Amino acid sequence: MNKGMWKRVAAYGAALAAGALALQWLDYDRLAWSRPGEIYTALIAAAFLALGVFLGMRVFAAPKPAPFDGNPKAVASLGSVGTGQAATCWVVRDGALLFTSNAGSANLSGIRIGTHGSLTLLGQTATDAGTVDAAVSDGGRFLYVQTGATGAVDAFAVHADGSLTAVGAVLVPGAVGAEGIVAA
Repeated sequence: MNKGMWKRVAAYGAALAAGALALQWLDYDRLAWSRPGEIYTALIAAAFLALGVFLGMRVFAAPKPAPFDGNPKAVASLGSVGTGQAATCWVVRDGALLFTSNAGSANLSGIRIGTHGSLTLLGQTATDAGTVDAAVSDGGRFLYVQTGATGAVDAFAVHADGSLTAVGAVLVPGAVGAEGIVAA
């Protein structure tokens, strides 16, 4: 179709739409005048329906949950121990021993889990700077510590009393600032 034909089709379409709208309005106007009671009743029913839904949502709404307080009684029953170190963030477990990585202090804290969950601080062991994560080998004989500041992995032998002995370190290329370590 050419451009002139499109204009003509659009004009006829607009005229037909205006005519259909006028006929619908006249039909609605006739309906409104011939059945005012039914329309009035329908509007009142719709208003009461909206009011009922609104009140139902307010009256039967789920109660707001109580703010979570961290369950201090449960935390107290578990026990805690201060390490006295800076940025203690990562914890790895080896049976009844816990080792925490203290990123701000460049060391590890050893903690023994006693009867009924009591905790006893065993002491600190120096690591390279920026201790970020740790993993214990299967069997718990070795502890590997990732140090984000230098990109090294420090290795320690784990003794039965929870003490650690440094057995070496490996510099991992491109690992400065990295986090995450796994031992097998």
